[in-house]
Amino acid sequence: MKILKVLGLLLFVNSICKAQVVSDRLGFISSTSILEDNGFQIEAGHTYNGTNYSLLNLSSATGAVLRKGVNNMLEVQIRLPEYYTDGVNPTTGLTSVMAKIGFARTAKVKCSVLGGVGIAAFSGGVGLYMGMSIPAQLELTQALRLRAEPSFNLLILPSRESAGISLAIQQDIKDAAKVEVGVNSRFILIQRKEFGKERIFSEVLYGTLATQINLTKFIALDAAVQLPLAIGENQPAIGNGMVIKGGLVISFAGKPWREKKVKIEPEVY
Repeated sequence: MKILKVLGLLLFVNSICKAQVVSDRLGFISSTSILEDNGFQIEAGHTYNGTNYSLLNLSSATGAVLRKGVNNMLEVQIRLPEYYTDGVNPTTGLTSVMAKIGFARTAKVKCSVLGGVGIAAFSGGVGLYMGMSIPAQLELTQALRLRAEPSFNLLILPSRESAGISLAIQQDIKDAAKVEVGVNSRFILIQRKEFGKERIFSEVLYGTLATQINLTKFIALDAAVQLPLAIGENQPAIGNGMVIKGGLVISFAGKPWREKKVKIEPEVY
């Protein structure tokens, strides 16, 4: 009897997880998905950062992301900061307003543009943040996909630039989970060669491993780890180089505004 109850519970969980939550928190690559009309999604968690000079590298690993669907090609995001210790600027956090636009939607290929501006807070002041990336996805099979995201981030006052590309292979495990393995290559210009100062930069190739477990079709858990594989020569230390993050995603289904119509009954005389 107990075995039958366990089997029934597994079948129930599997049935409610058919529609998987798609999160921008999974791994270190933003998704290509656009929330449906008036859809709303909360993505929140905690990040352990053991990498110096990594504010721009972790712009997609903020404490919380609030996503709101506008239509089937546009969504807006508010990214709230998570404060952590940085090797150069302690207690650093990033708050930004982003927009994601889908521009390629085929059966095999999906691409979007994600960009916005924000405020980076340091222990000694604040700076302006600007960022843009192009998340892309290629469906290899129904359950296997290749994901990529070239990105560029700019921090003004103090000046710092970051560019790189992330690549990953993502595999669905039935309908209840996802596993992703990839690499994340980052080049961060910490200090320009000007006014008699020497150029300081950080160039690192990371390996990434991430997973997402769907509890229901509206709730999911995520976890990811990032470790350095190769480090450029003659550059500042990057700490232990490890990044670990985990969090929770809650999705609220939207209703297209086109369906929100008032039915007018004809007058009867």
